[in-house]
Amino acid sequence: MKIRTPALLLSLLMLVGCAASGPDLVGSWRLVAPERTDGCGTFEAIKNVTDTHFAFGHQTWEGPFSGGGTWEMDGDSYVEHVEWHSLDVLVGESITFTCRVEGDLWYHAADCTVDGERFRIDEVWERVKPGKTCAERVERH
Repeated sequence: MKIRTPALLLSLLMLVGCAASGPDLVGSWRLVAPERTDGCGTFEAIKNVTDTHFAFGHQTWEGPFSGGGTWEMDGDSYVEHVEWHSLDVLVGESITFTCRVEGDLWYHAADCTVDGERFRIDEVWERVKPGKTCAERVERH
């Protein structure tokens, strides 16, 4: 079953759990490297992490690209157990990343082969800090 409303699921996952696990990954993260682009512009990718689940997504010209599931840490290994994904071949897979957090940056990388297809993931995520509410921004103008 494909989930067609990743924004709704991302919002719901943000409400689940607040306890930190491992190197404090709980929260919202914005992808800063590599930049996701197509020929027409840059897309912002967001990843939300609770104490047990993760979900990420971004909009492309072809539609949403997203995935999620559960995660765990073991030393410097971060493992995502993919329960749903835009790429069906990844559903049911467990992907092990090497990872580290330095300040507000989360570096993680994985190199795996699934059904003969190689996936190289090397990303840097920046923690999203709470900002002003929409109402507070409107009041300034």
